[in-house]
Amino acid sequence: MTYVVTGLCKRTGECQEVCPVECIVVPPSHTPWRRAFIDPYTCIDCHECAEVCPEGAIFPSDKVPVSYSLGADAVYTPMEGAPVQGEGKQVNLQEAIPETYRFFDEGPGYAVDG
Repeated sequence: MTYVVTGLCKRTGECQEVCPVECIVVPPSHTPWRRAFIDPYTCIDCHECAEVCPEGAIFPSDKVPVSYSLGADAVYTPMEGAPVQGEGKQVNLQEAIPETYRFFDEGPGYAVDG
């Protein structure tokens, strides 16, 4: 199991600061990547990232909601498309799982900064 950052992420970086194995990448805002990513091959399931995430955007990979109801302040940003807002609006957060693997297997991974 690993942890997954979903489209609720606002890239604030708290998760990256507490990761003991430095497996979290927070892409700069000028890149097309709209959330932080946890390397599924390096994550040690310590739960530290999920504990400090102010948006509640991080879930264990086997517990990422298929149907998630947005709260009043929540903004969901799918990998492609405009951000979604609206209290009670239902979104599928599981798109983050395959996107995480693509980010590290086919995308920039740790090299996203340069």
